[in-house]
Amino acid sequence: MLTYSTRDLPAKAKVSYWNDAVSSVFTPLEARPFDYSAFDADISCLNLGRIALAHVVSGAASIVHQVSHASRSTERKFFIQLHVRGRFAVSQDGKEVELEEGDFTFCDTSLPFTIHLGEATTTLVLSVPAAELKQYLPTPEQAICTKLSGKQGFSSVTSTML
Repeated sequence: MLTYSTRDLPAKAKVSYWNDAVSSVFTPLEARPFDYSAFDADISCLNLGRIALAHVVSGAASIVHQVSHASRSTERKFFIQLHVRGRFAVSQDGKEVELEEGDFTFCDTSLPFTIHLGEATTTLVLSVPAAELKQYLPTPEQAICTKLSGKQGFSSVTSTML
């Protein structure tokens, strides 16, 4: 299991370290904390073959995956992001969704996206290569930035399993 934490680093080094860590775990992206002096974050990541499961705890920030980041991605992936705690919103492909605890959504690394963490937030992220996901869900693009409720229906079963 890979783990990264900013907690024991000097304040000036935290954001740079964090951006390098999450970019290596997920895809190139940039965290922009709301308060650089108080920002802390941790990630634990378990690789399960070509799929990765990560537990992310982060201070309030905007996480940006721009066109320039997408162009540096080595492989198209989908992130299934399960919201555990805090304020969490995602914008991608002209859509925006705010998640409640237990809800989840999809992000596509081939497109720009922004994640807004309005406060300290905990998230579980399942990172799945597009080719793998499309074997089970032929058009995951339709689920991009769609709120899948953790409280009812089939998505609640998925949320509980994650």
